[in-house]
Amino acid sequence: MGSIKGFGSSGPYADFKAYENVAQAMGGAMSTTGVPDGPPFVTGAQIGDSGTGLHLAIGCSPRSGRRIALGKANTSKWR
Repeated sequence: MGSIKGFGSSGPYADFKAYENVAQAMGGAMSTTGVPDGPPFVTGAQIGDSGTGLHLAIGCSPRSGRRIALGKANTSKWR
């Protein structure tokens, strides 16, 4: 099982929600967008939203496969 939180599980922002536009703003990605003398824009590519879940799934897969191969997976919940 995996879990992801935008701001981690402890610290001053732990209870805050993290959405793509929040991550882009706090991570600095929005500093490369916008118009001169105007506000920054959120980029069209939602890299964080899709990429984060994908990386979690890829990271969990080998461990799950190994547990199944070793007979240590709780397969009773699969039915």
